[in-house]
Amino acid sequence: MIVLLVLGIVFLLYALLQYVQHHSIRWIPIVIGVVLIGLNTWGLKVDDQDHLFMTKRSDSTTEKIKPAEELGSYKFITTEKVDGGKRYTYDMGDKTYQTLAEGTKMTLKTGSPATLKTNLTTYQTDNAFDRFMRMGQNQKTGTKTSYVMTIPKDWHVLTTSQYQQLADLNKNSDKTISDAVAKQVKVEFAKQYKQNPNFLKNKKAQKAVQEKVVQTETQKYNAALNAQISQKLKDWHVK
Repeated sequence: MIVLLVLGIVFLLYALLQYVQHHSIRWIPIVIGVVLIGLNTWGLKVDDQDHLFMTKRSDSTTEKIKPAEELGSYKFITTEKVDGGKRYTYDMGDKTYQTLAEGTKMTLKTGSPATLKTNLTTYQTDNAFDRFMRMGQNQKTGTKTSYVMTIPKDWHVLTTSQYQQLADLNKNSDKTISDAVAKQVKVEFAKQYKQNPNFLKNKKAQKAVQEKVVQTETQKYNAALNAQISQKLKDWHVK
């Protein structure tokens, strides 16, 4: 297009030279010059968006993913703002991965199973005519990456800082549960001893009581944690 733009200018210069030397207007080179300049100026203007005289090349892959974090009964994909965009973190297999950020586009969808589709797109010239029309311009673009992430409706997308706030709610979980279990075991042992004085000699019965207390207190803790997480998500307007 640059070559034809220059050619259009040449036609106008030729028409101008003819007018100066012979005082005659040559309409044919003027019209050709104006058309060439107009069309190729427009082409250069829209080229970044329309990739004129280039062929689109696309490739895509779809992979099953797992949440980056799990807390209570909740599952999370985490995000982080970086220079040039937003990075999404997820798990696949036993490893943690992150999407590219700069110059990429992410589309989130609700569905099952959880997947990440990666689309790679480039534009390039395929023949001599296209290469001629783009002489002086890029013959091939860089690869553009876009993603489509499909996650179940009970998964949530949070920033890393938001997830850290949720994780802080759970940082003393072992001690909290342990203290609650120790306290309740004493209560249950006393209750069982009152009903059966031989209880303190029955190791099997003691173990059964301890296991039941552990299960009950763990369930109570998880229910309270889930309630706190639910409230946080409401406060942040996270669906």
